[in-house]
Amino acid sequence: MRRVRRTSALLRAVLAALLLPAALAARGTPALPEIVGVVTDLAGTAEREQGPAHTPLLMLDDVRRGEVLHLRAGARVEIAYTAGAARVVTLCGPGHFHLLATGARAREPGACLQYRDLAAAWREVHIAPGGLARASIALRGNGATQIALTTPRGAQRAPGPRELVWAQPYGHAATPWDYAVRLSDTRGRLLLSAHTTQRRLVLPADIAWEQGQPYLWTVEATGADGRRIGGAAEFQVLGAAAVAGIARLERSLQPPAGEAVPAQGAEAVLLGLALEGAGLHDEAMVQWRRLAGQGAALSAWLPPP
Repeated sequence: MRRVRRTSALLRAVLAALLLPAALAARGTPALPEIVGVVTDLAGTAEREQGPAHTPLLMLDDVRRGEVLHLRAGARVEIAYTAGAARVVTLCGPGHFHLLATGARAREPGACLQYRDLAAAWREVHIAPGGLARASIALRGNGATQIALTTPRGAQRAPGPRELVWAQPYGHAATPWDYAVRLSDTRGRLLLSAHTTQRRLVLPADIAWEQGQPYLWTVEATGADGRRIGGAAEFQVLGAAAVAGIARLERSLQPPAGEAVPAQGAEAVLLGLALEGAGLHDEAMVQWRRLAGQGAALSAWLPPP
């Protein structure tokens, strides 16, 4: 009888160990509040209040409902809300601001708080969590020991690329190179195989690009001294819906006919994020550099030209 009880106790312990993770999972963990917008302009010192700790607020940070921001004297933060009401909220320090689903509330009476509506098209811009846009900007500047394949890379607009362009190995050395170029799709079909001594190759006009289909192109260089070096890159042609969405955002940045109205900063940053999200990284980089040249706090994350 004692052995049966001991066995039953052991069985209960085993069952408890097996069922405990499922029970904890059923309870669930508290979900993070929703992302409501992104920091599109920042001047001065601003911090997130996270309990007793304060962390710096950075350009292109996502912000969540329920957060509290503390702005020092002279600080200015612009937040583009794309979830729900499409609007830009400008906060000015000094002061504490509680972020809501569609705006903000100042803790101190008389604190500076301004609103500006965004066009409805900007609600389509997805804000990725964790400052992913900053990470992608910096990572694309990392060097490599391979040939730098310049374009096409990543997503391309229809009707598709017209040529392949790459950089000369080892900089601008006078050594002549012979380039073997290959283009194929993920089904393994070879679409192009050619040799050239130039650093670009015009693609045949009869290639029928499939939207959303990844393509791989490679370049293998052989120098006159026998050295070899190669590189590879992937690209795909965007679908019509994605291209149309980007086009709507670009049109909304254009001033009305006959008016020389400069593009609003928040919309210009959101366009950069939309280009990143669509995979148009080269176009996004052009946008980031343009904004940095206009004074946006992006220079720290941009790779050298």
